[in-house]
Amino acid sequence: MTTLTINQFEQELNKLLLENNNLFKFKQAVATSIIETISLKFVDEEDPYGVAWAKLKVRQGSILRKTGLLNKSITYKINGTYIDFGTNLPYAPTHQYGATIYPKTKKALYFQGASHPFKKAVIPARPFLPNEQKGLPLDWQEAIRNVFKIFLKD
Repeated sequence: MTTLTINQFEQELNKLLLENNNLFKFKQAVATSIIETISLKFVDEEDPYGVAWAKLKVRQGSILRKTGLLNKSITYKINGTYIDFGTNLPYAPTHQYGATIYPKTKKALYFQGASHPFKKAVIPARPFLPNEQKGLPLDWQEAIRNVFKIFLKD
């Protein structure tokens, strides 16, 4: 029987990933898989950890999917050893972290479909990206494992 130490295993793994630009391809495949996972969470109307988003109070319909722009705007960028996920939409942080909106020039806010004006609008956090305190979501871990298994077969 041949014993493969952890160090030897890491060296072989690094060799596999580094040859023929496999590491970049691996990261691209992981990123694409995670983007798909994020999209599924939009359909399920839950955060990356499986917690349901707060229900809508002013209108009926899908949560965070009225136009689909937010979901479609999420992209990735490979930065060395990291893969960054995000969106450049200006209203994305409002939904990710929640916000309270007050009128700036009028006495009240009015939203299309609302039955009356509001003195303020409280938008609950409906996270669509994970946070560092909670760590990597299980779905993302599974996506990475699945991509890894595919790369080991090839």
